[in-house]
Amino acid sequence: MAKSKFNRNVLILVIMSLLTIFISSIYVNSLDHYSYFPEIKSSDKILIFSPHPDDESLGTAGVIEKALEHNATVLVVEMTNGDLMSPDEFKSYLNSINESDYPGSVGDLRQNETLNAVKALGLNQNDVIFLGYPDGGLKQLLEENWADDNLFHMNTGSNRYNHSPYNLCYEKNAPYSGSNVEKNVKQIIMDYKPDIVFYPDDNDYHSDHYATNAFVRYALLDTNYSEASYTYLIHHNNWPRSIGIPYTNYIMPSEISSTEAHWLVNKLNKNQQNTKISAIFLYKTQMADMNLLLESFTRKNEFYSVYPPQIIRKVNGTDSFQNNMPTSNFKKTINNTQKTILPKSNYTITTGIAYDDQNLYLLLKSYDLNKFEYNFHLKLFNERNVTPIDLKVKNNKILYGSISNNSINPPIQTNNDIMIITLPYNLFNQTKSILLYIDFYDNLTGQKVDQTTWKIFQF
Repeated sequence: MAKSKFNRNVLILVIMSLLTIFISSIYVNSLDHYSYFPEIKSSDKILIFSPHPDDESLGTAGVIEKALEHNATVLVVEMTNGDLMSPDEFKSYLNSINESDYPGSVGDLRQNETLNAVKALGLNQNDVIFLGYPDGGLKQLLEENWADDNLFHMNTGSNRYNHSPYNLCYEKNAPYSGSNVEKNVKQIIMDYKPDIVFYPDDNDYHSDHYATNAFVRYALLDTNYSEASYTYLIHHNNWPRSIGIPYTNYIMPSEISSTEAHWLVNKLNKNQQNTKISAIFLYKTQMADMNLLLESFTRKNEFYSVYPPQIIRKVNGTDSFQNNMPTSNFKKTINNTQKTILPKSNYTITTGIAYDDQNLYLLLKSYDLNKFEYNFHLKLFNERNVTPIDLKVKNNKILYGSISNNSINPPIQTNNDIMIITLPYNLFNQTKSILLYIDFYDNLTGQKVDQTTWKIFQF
C-alpha cells in the first residue's frame, strides 16, 4: 500500500514537471513575435504615472531598475494614495499585524509602503510625487466632477473629503475635480520635461487606471509632448495569465494583442526579477488579501505598448461611409460569456470620427445596431476650456442630446450597419482633441451591458 502511494506521488510529480516544462515552452515561444523595448540612455528622464501605490512596481519595476543601472533619471507620480480601505477594515488589518497604535490613515500607510518599495528599486523620496486624489474616484473626476465648482466628495473608504487631506502631497488641499487633476499632470510634465512617459493602458479594466490614461494622454497632447510614451497593463480579463504562477513569461490576452497597439517586451535578468519581487512584497496591505495577483507580476519580462495617434481625417461627406469606417476608429469587443443578453460569443462594435467643411461625423458600426441603447460622452478640449457633449441613441433615434447642458438634436442615419450622427463642424472650430466614451444598455431590459474606455482623437 505504501509503495503504491509512493508510485502515485512520483507519477504526480512527473506529470507536474512535464506540465511546467510545457507551459514554460509556450511562454518562451510566445515572445518570439514581439519586438524588444529599446535601450535606456543615461540622458533619459523617465516619468511614470501610477494610479495607486504598487502599480509602479507591478508595471514598471524593471524599467526603473534598468534606468538607474544606466544612470537615467526617474520620477514616479502616484495619482491616489490607495485609501479605499474602510476605517474598520484598516483597524482590523492593523490589529492583525500588531500595529493598533499606528497614528495615521491607510492613505498615510500606503504612502510609506510606496517610499519603501521605490527605495528597494533604488529611488528615494524626492523621486516620488503624491497627488492625493481619491482611490476609486478618478473616473468620477473625469466624467462627472470636472469643474472646480462641482467637487467630488468621497463617501466610501477612509477618504471622506472633497480635497486631498494628506501632508505629503504635490498640492496642499488639492480640490477633487477633474480640471485640477489635469492641471497637476500638465504642470508635472512641463516642469520635469520627460523623454519617456509610462502610464496605464486604456484597455485596463480598473476605472482609476483608464481614467489615468485619459488624463495623461490629454496632458501629453496639450503640452505638445512629442517624445516616447508607453502604456502598461495591470487589470484585464485573464491577465496576468496563469495567475499565481510567478517567474515565467507573460502571455498577452488575445483581445489585447490583436488591438492597434504595438506591444514591446522588456526582459528582466534574475537580479532585476528579485529586486522587483522585493519591492512588491513591501506592499503588505495589498499582500494581505491580493497576494496571488501581486505575485503574478513577478515574471521574467514586462510588456509595454505604443498606440498610433488617432488623427481625425477629413472626408467627402457621408458618401465616404457607404461601406467603410474612417481611419480614425477603434474596436470594442464585448465579452458576454457571463450574460444572457447576447449569444455566448464576442460582440464587436467599431466607433470612429471624421469631418468635412460643414460637419463632424460620429460613427458606430455593428451588425445589429438595434441591439443596444448607446450613450455617447464626448469632451472637447481646447487651450482654454473643456466642452462636454452627451448623446443617448436608441433604435437609431436621438433620445437625448446636450452640449454644455444646452439641448441639441443632431440628425442620425444608418448605412450598411453604420450609424452616422451629424454634428455641425462649427462646434469644433477651436477643438484640439476629443475624448470619447460610450456605454451600452440592453435595448429591452435597460440593463447596462458594457462600456468603452475613454479614447482620444486629435485633429
